[in-house]
Amino acid sequence: MIHPVERGSVHDDDRGRLVPVEFDGLPFRVRRAFVVMAMSGAARRGGHRADCVELMVLVSGTVTVTLTEAGGTPVDHALRRPGDRLLIEAHVMVDYVLETGGSSVLVLADRPFGVRYDPSGEGE
Repeated sequence: MIHPVERGSVHDDDRGRLVPVEFDGLPFRVRRAFVVMAMSGAARRGGHRADCVELMVLVSGTVTVTLTEAGGTPVDHALRRPGDRLLIEAHVMVDYVLETGGSSVLVLADRPFGVRYDPSGEGE
């Protein structure tokens, strides 16, 4: 299932920008978090089938995410505003472009690194 981009909250003031992520509303238990950022210029990432459920949250810049279900047509999603978030289901092909230097995303995952998705929930 491909989900739409959701708007998350963001708070700007003279002290900077705050992009909160509340775990209580997530449809999975967070087991891993990581940040991906473009150092200088655009950066292509992904190129793999997701082996877990992930929530990608835009922290800065802009990111275009292309998701493809098995046998399906690629669907592009634009993360343009800090706090924009996209739920990525397991087994979906994920490609994304951090479009400018300084673009970054926070990714929350339901599995530790290297642990394959098991829809039965066994082995948790």
